[in-house]
Amino acid sequence: MPENNENHYVISGGEAGKNRLNLLSAVMQPYTSTLLQNLGLKEASAFLDNGCGGGNVAIMAAKMLAPGGSVVATDIDEKILELAKKDAEIAGLDNISFLKQEAHELNYDKHFDIAYARFLLSHLS
Repeated sequence: MPENNENHYVISGGEAGKNRLNLLSAVMQPYTSTLLQNLGLKEASAFLDNGCGGGNVAIMAAKMLAPGGSVVATDIDEKILELAKKDAEIAGLDNISFLKQEAHELNYDKHFDIAYARFLLSHLS
């Protein structure tokens, strides 16, 4: 796989991508919220959002997990991660970390109670 996946990622990233992802998240919010609840997300859970995009699901999970749980959100788009981090700061969340990381580079072993990816598989070769 090429080192720089951003060169062949066909959907806009950055602010334009963040705005698009915010809209998608708003449409899917009721379903995603129900899914996270049905998965058994509890206050002390550790949650991974792999390919977090705009961070909307990661932020939703962080709110559900506060104060005792934690969220790690990964993506390859640094600009979108910066914007997501600002959203988390505005929401007053300190239980979430945003990391620039390729999906295939994850090396966690039994670290998370729930691992999640919304649209990630449609972007992988």
